[in-house]
Amino acid sequence: MINAQAVQVNEKAVPAKYVIRNGDCIQYFTQDRVEPLVNKKVQIIYEDKELLVVNKSAPIPVHPVGKYLENTLINLVKKIRLDDKIFLAHRLDRETTGICILTKSNRAKESLYEQFANGQVKKKYLALCWGWPKSDEGLIDLPIGKVNPASPESPIRIKQIPNGMDSKRAQTQYKVLHKGSFVHKEWRPPNWSRIKEIKEESPDLFNPGSWPLSLIECQPLTGRTNQIRVHLASLKSGIIGDKLYDPNDKIWLELVDQAPVLDDGIEKNAGPLLSKKMKSRLVFRNHALHASRIEFKHPRDGRKISLFAPPPRVWADKFPFLKSFQQNRRHY
Repeated sequence: MINAQAVQVNEKAVPAKYVIRNGDCIQYFTQDRVEPLVNKKVQIIYEDKELLVVNKSAPIPVHPVGKYLENTLINLVKKIRLDDKIFLAHRLDRETTGICILTKSNRAKESLYEQFANGQVKKKYLALCWGWPKSDEGLIDLPIGKVNPASPESPIRIKQIPNGMDSKRAQTQYKVLHKGSFVHKEWRPPNWSRIKEIKEESPDLFNPGSWPLSLIECQPLTGRTNQIRVHLASLKSGIIGDKLYDPNDKIWLELVDQAPVLDDGIEKNAGPLLSKKMKSRLVFRNHALHASRIEFKHPRDGRKISLFAPPPRVWADKFPFLKSFQQNRRHY
């Protein structure tokens, strides 16, 4: 890029051996490119002079990262509101849906940053999982860290693992809201040990082609990367559609090597192109984790704000029992 003069210093082309000096202005000239397709639907669930809260769709990153620059939640909201002074108060994974808080002022931004840092924000998530944990509710207290490149437990470097390198304390409270048997002869779920154990414990509940599934409410008490996904996987009841924390690393590696679907305006098909075999394993294009509830203090007057966002409709399309959950938020 330097040789092609795409990188310049003080508006002049320089060789790669040029030593940067104090006061130099470095410029990088990018080429227009089509970004990966995302779901650009933005549903606003609360707004005032200080805050803008949305029910985030999937897949869409909340901020620029990797191949994504314009196709991000923050940029879409700024375009909708024609306002550059909008900030993210926190992050959600690209495939995670649900409540995401944005702020409209420095006062609100600093207040929310402080509340998140001090653990004053209460968040609850819904997860559709294969099987269900041995206990219907409990506390998962399991440190999370990085994969050690010198002695890799996984070839996937971005993966977080229990008791990994530079582990930090991570705690998640969970409660099973619903569990049952669902028939779908074409499903071939990941080899989670809880599926086998549940079928052996209650053979009368399962016909050929039926699988144990559960809806689990999770409340993270700490804020580690991918915390809920790692913790549920540790219970051997992983989230449906989760490629990164599938027990077989080859699933994620196969999809990440796939050429992305580029943005051609067809938003309804956003997400990876799944083969028939992959669909039978993942069920959903995006993992089934949803930020359903949040509670915090308003940055202006300190009053309690409590918000709810129903899970994606595609969940109820696959699992009819969720229709009652969507219609009656008291279930949660």
